[in-house]
Amino acid sequence: MRTVARILLYVMNAGLILLGIAGLLAPAWDLEQQLRISSLGQLTPADYTALLVHWRYLKGFVIGVGIYGFWKREQILRPGPENTFYLMTLALAATGRVLGLIFDGRPPALVAFALAPYEIIAPILIYLGTRRAPAPRAGV
Repeated sequence: MRTVARILLYVMNAGLILLGIAGLLAPAWDLEQQLRISSLGQLTPADYTALLVHWRYLKGFVIGVGIYGFWKREQILRPGPENTFYLMTLALAATGRVLGLIFDGRPPALVAFALAPYEIIAPILIYLGTRRAPAPRAGV
């Protein structure tokens, strides 16, 4: 399970950084490709600007989480504060995704069937893979 956790940690961080860079450098393209939003041109100039500025801001956080994950990878793969902080961050993001699916409806297939399950399952498997089995008790 530790090997699975390590692989998922690397894949998760690489994905966060790559998707973050795409959204930071080309937010309109990223929104159109990743979320399949084809109506960006119908927004008012002010709404378009507000959306893109906010999207870049969020993608900066995504890149930061991915960098943190690589930087602290050995500490994340062991129980401790870095592990807790990283997995809590991923769990909060997954919670946001689940709440969005519940309250806002089903997004495009890429998000609903590829990203959402991975964002929910990967942190759980990383958590399980970074926990040690309890030591057997003497005399039992």
